[in-house]
Amino acid sequence: LIPYRALMVPLIAAIPDAMGTCSGEIGQSSVTRTMQYISSLAESFALQPVCIALAMSLGSAAGKSGCTGKWALFVAIGVVVAVARTIAAAFLLSIPKAVAHGGNPGGLGFKPWHAVPCTLLGALPSCVAAVWLFRPTHAAPSGTAAARERQGACEVTGVPLSEIHSL
Repeated sequence: LIPYRALMVPLIAAIPDAMGTCSGEIGQSSVTRTMQYISSLAESFALQPVCIALAMSLGSAAGKSGCTGKWALFVAIGVVVAVARTIAAAFLLSIPKAVAHGGNPGGLGFKPWHAVPCTLLGALPSCVAAVWLFRPTHAAPSGTAAARERQGACEVTGVPLSEIHSL
């Protein structure tokens, strides 16, 4: 899995989208603008990176599998990720936008101010997934450092143990 910072390169195109939200909602109510800002930022910086990471992880596993017809697996992965992103985008943008404009999706009796909590609730799964997927992890040591770690040796100063013992 690549680091989150590396995923920001392909997501540069999402920055104008997030900034364009500001000008696209001029004249709308504060609830509508707030909902739109939250959903735009969550989609740009949580949902899209999570979908990219999901597709990369599943694609990597499919690429390592020894089965024939890997292209079918890659197509299936693309379809699954696209469907998951569409469903998440509906919860993140479409439903809260309908609530903000006075709609009543599902007949639940929402008021327009409920759009912001609905957006936050819709953004929660992708934000939690982004934090979990891109959490810092300790890199496994390699080479001689791995061998020394298995033996129980520890270097605090970065000086090889052999040089310390020869002093």
